[in-house]
This record gives sequence, C-alpha cells and structure tokens, in this order.
Amino acid sequence: MRVEKRSPEILMIGGIVAMALALVEASRAILKVEAIIDDHNERLQKVEEARRIVESGETEVAMTVMEYRQAKAMVYAKTGWEFGKLYASTIASTTLSLACFITSRNILNKRYLGAVAAYNAVTEVFNTYRKRVVDEYGPELDRHLRYGTVYGQETITEVDENGKKVKKKVDTETVDTTLISPQDTSRWFDESNKHWDPNPSFSMFFLRTQQSIMNDKLHSRGHVLLNDVYEALGFPRTPYGAIAGWVDGKGDSCIDFGIYDPDKEVCRKFVNGTANAILLEFNHDGVIWEEI
Repeated sequence: MRVEKRSPEILMIGGIVAMALALVEASRAILKVEAIIDDHNERLQKVEEARRIVESGETEVAMTVMEYRQAKAMVYAKTGWEFGKLYASTIASTTLSLACFITSRNILNKRYLGAVAAYNAVTEVFNTYRKRVVDEYGPELDRHLRYGTVYGQETITEVDENGKKVKKKVDTETVDTTLISPQDTSRWFDESNKHWDPNPSFSMFFLRTQQSIMNDKLHSRGHVLLNDVYEALGFPRTPYGAIAGWVDGKGDSCIDFGIYDPDKEVCRKFVNGTANAILLEFNHDGVIWEEI
C-alpha cells in the first residue's frame, strides 16, 4: 500500500534515473562510433575495388549489377546491426524512462479526476443540507451556523416624526471573520481591499459594475473562473479559484456577488448606505475545469 501510495514519485525518480543511464550509455557509445564508421568505409572500399577489378578485366570472375548491389546492401546491413547493438541499451533506457513518466502522469491524472469527483459529491451534499436548513429554519439560521455570527444589541439615535432625537436599541448580527474557513469562497469587501471606498455608494457602484462586466464575459466567452472575479475585485487568487467558476448554460447562467439579498442584514445595510462593508457570497457552479 505504501508503494502504491508513492507510485507516482517512485516512477518519476525511476524515469529520471533511466534517462540519466541512457545519457551515460549514449556517451559511451559515441566513443565506438568512429571505429564502426571506419570499418564500414573499409568494407565499401573492398566492394568498390572488386567491381573495379572486374570492369578492368584483370580477373575472369564476373560480377553482375545485382551482385554488386547485394554486396553493398550487406555492408550497410552489417553497419546498421552494429549501430543497433551499440545503442540498444540507450534505446531501452530511454523507452523505460518515457514509460515511467507516462505511467506516473496517468496515475496522477486518475487521482485528480477522483478528487474532483469526490469534491463535487461533497459540495452537492453540503448544498443540499444547507437548502434543507433554509427551507425548515430560514436563511438567518443558515448564515448564523455557517459563519458563526454573533447576536447582540446596539443603541442608535433616530429622529422621530416630531423632529426629536430618540435613542433606540436594535438587534445586531456580526460575522466573526476568524471563523470563516480559508477554503470558503466568500470574501469581505472592506477597508482591506484596495478598491474599497469609505462611501458605500462608491463601493456599491464598483461592485455592480464588476458584476455586470463578469456577466458579459460569461455570456461572450462561455465561462468565467473564480480567480477572474477575485482579480477584478482586488482579492488574491487561490488554487481552488483556478478550477472553479461559472459556465454559461449551467446553473443560474448568471454571476451573482450576493449584494442584493433582503434576508441578510449586512446586505440591507450596505445597499441602504448605512454600512460600508459587505460579505460577498459568489454563486459559482463549483469545479468547471472539465467543462471548459
């Protein structure tokens, strides 16, 4: 089991060793090439000399054109055989090296496809579970459980219908960013982002514009990677973002940053201009690498 687990690395190392051995054998073979070529030229000279003697009449032995061609063919065949024996080990080592590389690549490719299938299965189960939670308990509890939100109260000052300032306590729900997994595709758009603006209206305009651009790209190109969206919004690219994204004709066929969600208090505040930060939840279709 350990060998099978490490088989790609073992095959890769074996391929490198075999390639190095092939180079060594080829270097040793070069030293013998000159002797084979000299022997080849010497045999050809003997054939040509025999033909010259026959044509000059110095001997009564006859040599036909066919016999002459056969003699030359035998010389070339013997030289080819000598070269074959000389480079046989080099060819064998090179073939073994290529076989190791190709087999290693095939094993890794099968494992990659298996990992993608397993991830998609887990994602589907998780999304189904979240849908059941939302259907039975509502989106508020789903968000609370997913992001570990903290409930509290704060006092705000409002102006009543008579123009008097009145203090009022309201319920609040804040997201503890330390509880958000690094593998989560959601991102906070706040002061840590280079495109963020203290004025919520400017941040809203930027996000709406980028969402529209990404949707135009989706419909014109047929797909958009999550990293394309991250890069446009000023977030760092991620390994998962290189294989996940949206495909036109799959799912919603629409890129949504989750800005307009009336069920989320943070979204309502951001849209209304009372908050200048928002948690963006992207509705990507999961891994789309095999569908591009």
